[in-house]
Order: sequence, then structure tokens, then C-alpha cells
Amino acid sequence: MAQRRDDFVSAFPVCASQFNVYIPDKMHETLNLKTSLGDLTSDQTLLAKNINVKAAEGDVVLNGCQGEVLKGTVEFGNITLQQLDASVDLQTEEGNVTVSPVKSFIYSTALL
Repeated sequence: MAQRRDDFVSAFPVCASQFNVYIPDKMHETLNLKTSLGDLTSDQTLLAKNINVKAAEGDVVLNGCQGEVLKGTVEFGNITLQQLDASVDLQTEEGNVTVSPVKSFIYSTALL
């Protein structure tokens, strides 16, 4: 018997997994966060000079980032950043980008 989840029908049971990773509260040189399928969320303020976020399918929700540069790429999903204190380079193939509030804001756009 097929199980239905939203618009997706599968002949196999869909199992939702959640992994909790705790990052020490200190300034890191680099944080690399990556997921292939699923959401990536953090309620902890991420402290790193360079923060790299990559998601193939899923939303990225970060509720606090402090550092020099945050780079994020999401193929299919949304990016939501709150309490941001870093310059950003964000890309999404299919989805929305929401950034609020920003501690300091330098605005620059480019079309690729």
C-alpha cells in the first residue's frame, strides 16, 4: 500500500529523521553545513569567520550568524536568516530568500 505525504506518493514508508548537532560557543575559522535532502535549522548563533551552507532539497533556517562571510546555496528550498552579522552571498535555484533583521547592511546586487 502506498503512503501519501503532501504531493509525494511513495510505495515505501517515509521515515522522517532528525539529527541534533551541538557546536561549541566559540569563534570558529570555518563552519561547513550541508544536507542533501531535508531541512537545516539552527536556533544557536553560529560563530565563524566563514560559514558555508549548502542544501540540495530543503529549507535553511538560521536564527543567528556572526562572522565575516556567510555563503549559502540551496537548489530547491527557502533560505531564512535572522540576527545576521556577516556579509552574505546567497543563491537559490527555486525558492525564496528572507533576511531579517540585519545588524549592519551593505547593499550590492549582481545578475548572473
